[in-house]
Amino acid sequence: MCIICRGDPLEGLVELDCSYCPNITEIPNIVGLQRLNCMGCLNLASIPNIVGLQELDCSYCPKLTSIPNIAGLQILRCSGCLNIREIPNIAGLRGLCCSGCRLLTEIPNIIGLRRLYRSDCPFLEDDNITKVVYIQRWIRSKMQIRNFNVRLALVRDIHPDLLNICMSYYSVF
Repeated sequence: MCIICRGDPLEGLVELDCSYCPNITEIPNIVGLQRLNCMGCLNLASIPNIVGLQELDCSYCPKLTSIPNIAGLQILRCSGCLNIREIPNIAGLRGLCCSGCRLLTEIPNIIGLRRLYRSDCPFLEDDNITKVVYIQRWIRSKMQIRNFNVRLALVRDIHPDLLNICMSYYSVF
């Protein structure tokens, strides 16, 4: 049984791990919470917009249908959330893991996104991902092409601003 189900005081918590708790249906709004792990909570249906939350792992919560747009959230893990249809455009989000979100159709243009892990998202096509401006992992895989001009052309075709970002970020250029 987790801290929420036990009814323990939640004031002053900075980190909460209630992963795999079968009894949780919602997470209370906890002032000052920075990290929340509610992975594998099979009955969790909602997560509030927790001001100050920096890291959220709500992977494998099959009843969860939406992710709140939490200002300041830096890391979002929502893999295996079978009913998530969209990822909100969270300003400042740096890492997103949404593998196995089978109903996900689009990832918004999240400026500053540095890491994206996505697989087994049948409705999410590569064309939908080209809107994401700054995805290191994807770029690295394309940079393995040996011909320098082909690399530049690939990057330029993805997004016009991406070439400038890559040139300033990667010493390969």
